Amino acid sequence: MLTRLNILCTKQKRTMSVRFSHIMLVPCIILYNFWSSVAIETIEFKRERLGITNITNYTSEIPSDTQDISFPHNEISLVPWQYFTNLNLSSLERIDLGYNRITKLDDNWLSGLSSLDDLDLNDNNLKVIRNRTFSGIINLTHLRLDGNRIESIQCGAFQDLINLQRLKLYKNQLPTIHECIFNVEAQPTSLKMWLDDNPWVCNEELSWVIMGRGIWITLRDNHGDVGECGSPCNLAGCYLTALTTDDLKSTPKYG
Repeated sequence: MLTRLNILCTKQKRTMSVRFSHIMLVPCIILYNFWSSVAIETIEFKRERLGITNITNYTSEIPSDTQDISFPHNEISLVPWQYFTNLNLSSLERIDLGYNRITKLDDNWLSGLSSLDDLDLNDNNLKVIRNRTFSGIINLTHLRLDGNRIESIQCGAFQDLINLQRLKLYKNQLPTIHECIFNVEAQPTSLKMWLDDNPWVCNEELSWVIMGRGIWITLRDNHGDVGECGSPCNLAGCYLTALTTDDLKSTPKYG
């Protein structure tokens, strides 16, 4: 059984004529953009953007038992509402849409994908995570939102993600996050969060992170720190792991 399909687009674009209707039992499909750096016979490829902008052109005939779909390093700016749900991919475990140009995600856009375990949305142009963006994917364990432009996460945004174990939020524009984004009572014993490279306003609104640290929250680092205060002046440069709730009480709330 074929277990992995890499669709590579060369200068001649010969391989893009593959039709998914002629392929059976492929758990993993990788759509990547390449061009041949020298002769094709050398089997040496160099990645280059060719500009996949419309995801619907490439997934309309994906086998229903596909487990992994990847569209990294393209120009996708919009994913139609419930597009993956409507493909009836009941076995889909992973979606990779990293390094695209997605600016907005509709509410319930992945609702019904009960097997989805890993969702990668890193390095897009997202600014706001709405409260119903990730509804209906209760078995998700790994969510990457790093490298976006996220400024706010609404209450309830991750409440359906009761099995979430790893949440990557580093390299965004978050000044604060609220406990209400989670369903704390239903969260697993330990949630690993990556929070570095954000302009954190370290005040009482972040107290829940400090109190939950070591109990149900584990702060992880990506670049040698675990989240650094951008303000106020007396706490600027301090790491979240070094703070106590008393340190945050004397500073005003954000906004």
